[in-house]
Amino acid sequence: MTKSILAGLLLAAASFSAPAMAAETVLFNFNSSSGGIYSSTTVNGEQVKARVSAWQFTPDNRGDHTINGSNYDLNSASLGRWDQGFGVTGRNDGGSNEHTIDNYKGFDFIVLQFDQEVSLDRATLSAFSVNGSKDNDAVIGYGLTDLSWLSTPGLNTDEDLFGNLFSGFYDIDGTGSSSYTNINPDGFTGNIWLIGAKWEDFSNSNSRGGNRNKDYDGFKFDNLKVTTIDPVPGVPEPSTWAMMLAGFGLVGYGLRRRPAQRRVAA
Repeated sequence: MTKSILAGLLLAAASFSAPAMAAETVLFNFNSSSGGIYSSTTVNGEQVKARVSAWQFTPDNRGDHTINGSNYDLNSASLGRWDQGFGVTGRNDGGSNEHTIDNYKGFDFIVLQFDQEVSLDRATLSAFSVNGSKDNDAVIGYGLTDLSWLSTPGLNTDEDLFGNLFSGFYDIDGTGSSSYTNINPDGFTGNIWLIGAKWEDFSNSNSRGGNRNKDYDGFKFDNLKVTTIDPVPGVPEPSTWAMMLAGFGLVGYGLRRRPAQRRVAA
């Protein structure tokens, strides 16, 4: 076998056997921001970036969104950063402790847009007393979208966008105290996530005709731990395809230059 053929085969084999990038865990403490963009670095130096925005569902009989039989209007809100983490102040807020992510006078939530697909692992949900109730039940939404992670999602201008962004929602039961919680027990993945106070219907009445006990939820959000997603095994990256083609090209070139074998007369 000529040196050219051997070199080509080795190059092609190296292309096939190149190991896939492993999943890595990274912690966001959200201590520093550049224009609302947060970043954190994995052990191997890979940078994961996230954009955070705040929103509120406000009760409105003419609202476009229905939660538990009641209509709500969706509006952008103010995102705050305190020692205990992120909080939200919406158009319906104004009282004490209403700068938490809560479900009093509306449903507060934040949207996290990542520059890549990730799996959320754990986060701190620091419980705060809201209107006499202290609990931190949460709702989590996840999705995979082509929407640029740097863009502001027009949730308040496109009524269909909210439902199209998120593949599903699930609840996380809080402890009523500040806890570092597994917020993704089923291992969902996505590049856009929603974290909010649990969506409850507080308009129900008890058997005596009065308002039922309102177990409001309110928390601040911090210390988010995420895991990056492995590339699909067996599907080479574009650079790997280029190496493979170059390797096979060398193989073909070497074969063409081999001299023809001479026949020996009997």
